[in-house]
Amino acid sequence: MSDKESEENSSGSLRGEISRRQWLVILGEGALVLGFSGAAAEQQPKAAPVPDAMAADLQALPAGLYEPSAEPMVHALTNDELYVKIPEGSETSYARPLQGPFRPAFFSDPEFQAIQRLLKLTLGSQPRGSAQGDEAELEQTIAGIAQWIDLVVSQAASVRDAARRISPQHRALAVAYYGQESVEKLETDDPGSVCRDGLKWLDDRSTELHGARFLELSEGAQVEIAHSPDHGSPGSKFLAYLGSQAVLGFYTSRFGLKELGYRGNSFSVECPGCKPSL
Repeated sequence: MSDKESEENSSGSLRGEISRRQWLVILGEGALVLGFSGAAAEQQPKAAPVPDAMAADLQALPAGLYEPSAEPMVHALTNDELYVKIPEGSETSYARPLQGPFRPAFFSDPEFQAIQRLLKLTLGSQPRGSAQGDEAELEQTIAGIAQWIDLVVSQAASVRDAARRISPQHRALAVAYYGQESVEKLETDDPGSVCRDGLKWLDDRSTELHGARFLELSEGAQVEIAHSPDHGSPGSKFLAYLGSQAVLGFYTSRFGLKELGYRGNSFSVECPGCKPSL
């Protein structure tokens, strides 16, 4: 054995050595691509032949439609760094850590402040739990939800354009899987206009009733404004959209999951049932 080989063996890590995670990925890919063999596989029913009328349509579908790529998973599992450089030609994207203070991509600073204020009125200013420190965590959660809403609204036009550009085959597949209403919603929704029109209504209504803009009002007056829009008005559409996003954002946050009593991957030996409220 050469000195170099001895040195590599003594270090406990050969350069070409495959890690356990890489082996798992390789084995997983093999199972997906080749399928499982044995008695269980032999007992699987054979697929029905595809009618000739459908064969042409299936051949017209874009390549790779039915077989997901394992490339993003392989890259994530085989990289030990917290932040990694996006590989050239990658099939996926990676989140970049925030540099410096947050700046909204869609809303102006006053608009973003109004969004945060409305979220606080919707979710409550008092801590949902009894533990000390919950109020600060709730404030951080509300700030995070506001940032998420800004991201969703800022990307909505790109999402809408992409939905309108997909091929007829892709669209038919999406309709079959998600339903006509969901697909049309992606193609037509314009939350940017809903928010801009709603924020303008908010200040106009505040000025009409109290002679000042929304952010300049007391909490009681702000609550009054938030409950005053007529059905179908820009204010009603905006507050309904913001309310749905607030609930979705809150109950997918760490703070919201804690309020629900979510305990992660766990199970009950029997159905716990529902406890009657007192």
